[in-house]
Amino acid sequence: FRRVLFRSGICGQCQIALPKDIYDRLPKPDQAELDTLATSLDPPKYGRLACRLTPTSIFRGRTIDVYIPFE
Repeated sequence: FRRVLFRSGICGQCQIALPKDIYDRLPKPDQAELDTLATSLDPPKYGRLACRLTPTSIFRGRTIDVYIPFE
């Protein structure tokens, strides 16, 4: 996902659904990410854009669901 638009967060194709505890520990999304997430028809409750996140140890051993719209 990162290579498509160079982490711009404008296409919204890399939405992921995070467990709440991970979502709460991440930095808050900036306005550009919020705007992109707002365009989704049915966004995941604890959704973020994968292209805007950096994998860290808080993700270790956890399952992250990739959001696929219209499925």
